[in-house]
Amino acid sequence: EERGRTAEAELEFSRHTTAVWDHPSIKGEPDAFLDALVAELARRPEPVHVLPLNEAALMLLARERSRLPANTSLAVPATETVVTCLDKQRCLNAAQAAGLSVPRWEVVGGYHELLAAAGRAAAPVVVKPLWPRSSLLNDRKAILCRDGSDLARQIPVWPTGHDRLLVQRLVEGQRHNLYFAARNGELLDVVEVLTVRT
Repeated sequence: EERGRTAEAELEFSRHTTAVWDHPSIKGEPDAFLDALVAELARRPEPVHVLPLNEAALMLLARERSRLPANTSLAVPATETVVTCLDKQRCLNAAQAAGLSVPRWEVVGGYHELLAAAGRAAAPVVVKPLWPRSSLLNDRKAILCRDGSDLARQIPVWPTGHDRLLVQRLVEGQRHNLYFAARNGELLDVVEVLTVRT
């Protein structure tokens, strides 16, 4: 993990940490990071299990798993599964196809579409990039809009760097995250985390 980030930097002082590896930024220099990781793994004769802990590393390694040395196992699902889970539109489509209830949502490609979709969803709405590692105005992951004038105030122009955005009816309440392990479609274990504030 990158140094200089408080939570991750503390890991190097854990009694369970045997080594710390300084590397290029996953987000800023993904190609350099991957080259450095492949070189680091190739120096190790023993089997190595790699478990990505953030979305940037997860997506990069899932897409480039064929570049990892033979002694390396990547502890992530198939690339197609990773892409489906991280792309909000594909994830919502998969949830609907599975019969799950999802709040009204639309993907829009321009400012007038954004305003119209927010009106159809009925306030309050949340506006998000389709990919989790993307950000909106003022480096925000999502923008909560209580009504149409609030949306126009918070998002006065189409955010640069985005060809599409997700507009979704806001669902109030606590969020239940389920972290699970499965093998060949069989659930091995699950942990539920209740998120009371984000």
